[in-house]
Amino acid sequence: MMKYNVVSPSCSKLFRCVLFLPLFFIFFVASARRLEQVPEPSPRPAPVPQPSPKPKPSSSPGLTPAPEPKPCPCPSPSPGPAPTPAPPRTRNTTFPAIFAFGDSIVDTGNNDYISTLVKANFPPYGMNFPHGLPTGRFCNGKIPADFIAEFLGVKPTLPPYLKPGLTHEDLVTGVSFASGGSGFDPLTPIVVSAIPMSNQLTYFQEYIEKVKGFVGKEKAEHIISKSLAIVIAGSDDLANTYYGTHAEELLYDIDAYTSYMASSASSFAMQLYESGARKIGFIGVSPIGCIPIQRTARGGLKRKCFDEINVAAQLFNTKLSRSLHSVAETLKNATLVYIDIYSLFAHMIQNPKEYGFDEIDRGCCGTGMVELGPLCNQFTSLLCSNVSSYMFWDSYHPTERAYRILTKKFPQPKPPPAPGPSACPPIPPKPQPKPPPAPGPSQCPPPKPQPKPPPPPGPSACPPKPQPKPPPAPGPSACPPIPPKPQPKPPPAPAPSPCPPQPPKPQPKPPPAPAPSPKPGPSPPPPKPPSPVPKPVPPPAPSPKPSPPAPSPKPKPSPPAPLPPKPENKTIPAVFFFGDSIFDTGNNNNLKSKIKSNYRPYGMDFPSRVATGRFSNGKVASDYISTYLGVKEIVPAYLDQKLQQNQLQRSDLLTGVSFASGGAGFDPETSESVEVIPMLDQLSYFQDYVKRVKKLVGKKEAKRIVSKGVAIVVAGGTDLIYTYFGIGAQHLKTDIDSYTTLMADSAASFVLQLYGYGARRIGVIGTPPLGCTPSQRVKDKKICDEEINYAAQLFNSKLAIILDQLSETLRNSTLVYMDIYSIFSKILESPAHYGFEEIKKPCCKIGLTGGGVFCKKKTSKICPNTSSYLFWDGAHPTERAFETLNKKLVKKYLRYI
Repeated sequence: MMKYNVVSPSCSKLFRCVLFLPLFFIFFVASARRLEQVPEPSPRPAPVPQPSPKPKPSSSPGLTPAPEPKPCPCPSPSPGPAPTPAPPRTRNTTFPAIFAFGDSIVDTGNNDYISTLVKANFPPYGMNFPHGLPTGRFCNGKIPADFIAEFLGVKPTLPPYLKPGLTHEDLVTGVSFASGGSGFDPLTPIVVSAIPMSNQLTYFQEYIEKVKGFVGKEKAEHIISKSLAIVIAGSDDLANTYYGTHAEELLYDIDAYTSYMASSASSFAMQLYESGARKIGFIGVSPIGCIPIQRTARGGLKRKCFDEINVAAQLFNTKLSRSLHSVAETLKNATLVYIDIYSLFAHMIQNPKEYGFDEIDRGCCGTGMVELGPLCNQFTSLLCSNVSSYMFWDSYHPTERAYRILTKKFPQPKPPPAPGPSACPPIPPKPQPKPPPAPGPSQCPPPKPQPKPPPPPGPSACPPKPQPKPPPAPGPSACPPIPPKPQPKPPPAPAPSPCPPQPPKPQPKPPPAPAPSPKPGPSPPPPKPPSPVPKPVPPPAPSPKPSPPAPSPKPKPSPPAPLPPKPENKTIPAVFFFGDSIFDTGNNNNLKSKIKSNYRPYGMDFPSRVATGRFSNGKVASDYISTYLGVKEIVPAYLDQKLQQNQLQRSDLLTGVSFASGGAGFDPETSESVEVIPMLDQLSYFQDYVKRVKKLVGKKEAKRIVSKGVAIVVAGGTDLIYTYFGIGAQHLKTDIDSYTTLMADSAASFVLQLYGYGARRIGVIGTPPLGCTPSQRVKDKKICDEEINYAAQLFNSKLAIILDQLSETLRNSTLVYMDIYSIFSKILESPAHYGFEEIKKPCCKIGLTGGGVFCKKKTSKICPNTSSYLFWDGAHPTERAFETLNKKLVKKYLRYI
């Protein structure tokens, strides 16, 4: 098969690659103009009709179909083996109709009838469609909208709503409202002149009125409520609007942008519900970094998958899943599900032979590396000899056979795992160096944005997408079909931007009564809280720097803020702590490890000014959690010599201890490399503890103490900072996605073993924004290390999801994910609000440059006021910071524990 080499292997220098893009655009425009002479389906495309919010029913009960155009001459390669025949069509008794919304994946030809360059109504598109007609489907044949309708027994193909001549049967059994190039971000369809999601919803309302005219109001409402509405969008938002044109990347980080996308999707779901839909499925985004055009533009000479956009897709998918679950809890008599396409698609890419594909990194049309839309045409594009062996048809869209396999393998839709108390930040991407911009997956380079985007038609009186500005305070909203846009990133020069916290899950209020509204227009969705995208905090006024301290005088330790009254504990007999230095109260003291803190200045603010082995100037998180749970104010280390020799009071053992070891992690290599107590050994000590308690109080009482006590686990920070990104250099062996999966699986295994030993109330704390600790800021001149922060959020998201799944299998237990990332981020965002003046430097100066993690025994200089510092050393908070963080943590999750 002849191929044109569009991207030269010798393109080793950046400026040569950049020169390719203008040439690509010139070729694109030339091809588009040439195709204007190609015959198209009649009637010719017209501007998008502006449907009325209350359209009149069609006056003619029977519409005559328009004559089908004759197929244009096109190359005639052998299409290869016929696609696998569809299963016998079963009689459908569940869904009377199918409705599709979104982008080119389910657009069956709507773009043929609007004024846009994003079209596929010319050969060789449609060459394997019945009669070989190019219908406007972005494929060589059928697409998922057709296969979903076919597999559910509704009809063989799903027509586009804008196609003239649709019959009553065509309409009442469902249509597609989707438009190639559309997305959840309203800017996405504007720049390519596609049909926005809001307009698709307006067409749906117009459709309902038409059906009412055919079959009556009662039957129409029955059809709408019993039918399946499928929504798929987001690919164009990421690949075109964010990473392609960079229109949004310059203003928003990917965490904020995907939060906005997920909120927009939730709003769309609620408006579908208000229009009468009761069975709604949202399909996530596939690994779009592995589509041919992304490999060409961003995959280097070897055309590898573009990992950054793949992780961004997972980030959006996770947020979408959780957002939909939150909305589903408020919608009565409705089914709202998230369908994971990412894992299916990824498995096909990783195991192509298993599915009968020989080529996965280029399309069948032309070179397969850049052609899509007008560039895939009968004049300039040669076709592959066997389309069935190719996974992709053009440089973005799969072949009909790939679509059939993917759609047939759709998992049975089920609601996403309940966030409950374990709501967490979804998956964020690992930042990558910015490659040259590439045309996104929209089928042609977008034209220049119109200066004033047309307002979305429809009954909604809402304004267009708001300009980036701080969202208003939560409250009744007149009509927010499009959620508030996340706040723009500040100019880099003046703002020391704190690390980006994750957005909390949306918590929409229940909508009005579930009965369909008498008016076709959607009622406004429930008000949402403003998006908590971190705003840059102006640096606090510099406090007067103390003159260089003389060697002799020692700073007077500042007393910590007074604790609130100790609550009376009636339900928690003991607390048990596992993990790393955040909970270690002295277990490392007698180890050979260098990870120790049993020397001054550590402990300078602890009672009796003793360096107990806690990694702070005073108390640590385990002490404060125990205090706020009403158990005791000081948690002893299990390996404390006095406890081992029974020199402490009996109650010290019975009310709980810490098994944690500074430097431990969920990755076994982490603990081994720094010679601390591995997580599995901490479990062994817990078993030993249970035996000792049984001897003291008997088997029955010991069982009660363990089952009613609260076990808290925190680890993962050392895994990421030390083992993956640091000296352990795991980043050279595996990618961050695989590594965080290993961490989350290890955490789940640890929880299962805790459960097996009798623990029934278990909390697992995620990792904070590790990239904003002083030791990590040093690398980038006091700027947070966003790569580590994103990795932390990636792990947190996976941890929360796996704990949610695990909690469903553990009977008579409470398993809670505790989000510390957002709490910590709020302090970083507004330090003055919490009484902190310094958030970048540690109080205990480490070395000549302040770099490193631990305080030195003799050379460290201490700040004059520890209470004004967020961090004590290069990695650990001050006692006051521990107090502030854990007070908020316990207050947030106490009711769940």
